[in-house]
Formats: sequence, C-alpha cells, structure tokens
Amino acid sequence: DRSWYTRATVEITMGYCKKKQYRKFMNKVNGWERKLSKKGIELKKIYLSLSQSEQNKRFSARQNDPLKYWKLTKHDLSMAKKWDIYSFFKAQMFERTSTTLFPWTVIKADNKMIARLSALQFILNEFDYPGKELRVSSDWTSKIQNYQITFRGTKFKNLSYEQHALLSKHS
Repeated sequence: DRSWYTRATVEITMGYCKKKQYRKFMNKVNGWERKLSKKGIELKKIYLSLSQSEQNKRFSARQNDPLKYWKLTKHDLSMAKKWDIYSFFKAQMFERTSTTLFPWTVIKADNKMIARLSALQFILNEFDYPGKELRVSSDWTSKIQNYQITFRGTKFKNLSYEQHALLSKHS
C-alpha cells in the first residue's frame, strides 16, 4: 500500500479521492504497467497481508511503547475502523489488476521477519543473476505457503516455493 496502488485501496476507503478518480485509475493502471514493461522495466507486485487481529496487536503495542508511539497516527486508527471497506477495495484491486503479465504475490505478514524474508526470497528467485543458487528449504521456509500461480486455467494459491517452481516449469 506504499505505492501508486494507494488510489485503489487507501484513498478510496478514506475518501481522499473521488469515485471518478478511483475509476480512472482502475481503468488505466494495467495499461500503464504494460507500458512500463515495454520500456524494459521489471515490475513485481507484492502485497504484505496483515490479519486484523495482528494489526490490532501492533497498534496496541505502539500506543503503549514510548519508543514506538510515533508510528501510530490518527490516519492508521481511522483506517482500522474501516477494515471491511478497505478489504472490499483490496479484493477488487487484486481481481482487476492481477494480470498474467503482472500478477500480485500476496505474502502473509503477521510474522514480520518471515514476511520480509519471504519477500526477499521471492524477488531473488524471480530474476536470473550470476552465481544464483536456489537453496533447499530451511526450517523457516518450509512453513511458507504464499505462492500462487494460474496453471492451465486453474488458479492455485498457498503453494510452497517448490510447488510454484514445479508448476512454473510446466506452464
């Protein structure tokens, strides 16, 4: 949500943009991403997904921590009250903007460390580079079930990286 996609989720939820602006964005974003691709830009869309209960825990911790209180804003608290509306627009964003060329990768982020490592692992595995090694799953990665792929017209979700890689080879 720290991208141009705030228009598709946060801005419309909070009323920071008009419905007309929202519709214009949603109608043009896929074409704009294709233009980026034609210019040679590699685009990967990652969404770190936090559960409502974990968000509440983090907000509570921030309110009571003298070192973290500054991380909690009135905007955050207002957004939390609109969880269902935000979730509606988030689902709509995924449905309309996850394309074959630029699919969304959703990473469960209740555990910050694993989410960050998963995002890094995903990005490193997406690109070829000298000395690249695909590592065997370690203990922490064996529990990650965040990958998804459309294979022969069927969408598979919550795959391990190994499952995703296997299906990717055959698609």
